[in-house]
Amino acid sequence: MDFDFIAKFSPMFVKAGILTLKLAFYGILLSIIIGFICTLIKYKRLPLLSPLVSAYIELSRNTPLLIQLFFLYYGLPKLGVQIS
Repeated sequence: MDFDFIAKFSPMFVKAGILTLKLAFYGILLSIIIGFICTLIKYKRLPLLSPLVSAYIELSRNTPLLIQLFFLYYGLPKLGVQIS
């Protein structure tokens, strides 16, 4: 085993691990907020927003995750949205 290699790159792996935990935390927090807002809209039966939320829920539940990720990665740049 090459301990020099491990010693050289371990700080980078620690930084990457911390970044991964931060991204996971913010993603979970954002999804909880969006879910709570959608729940309130469905519960209050707002006439304009309730069908939109229903369509969003059906789309996200009935589409495979890989297809959604392909759309985000390949489809959004075609629409002019750049994710960097």
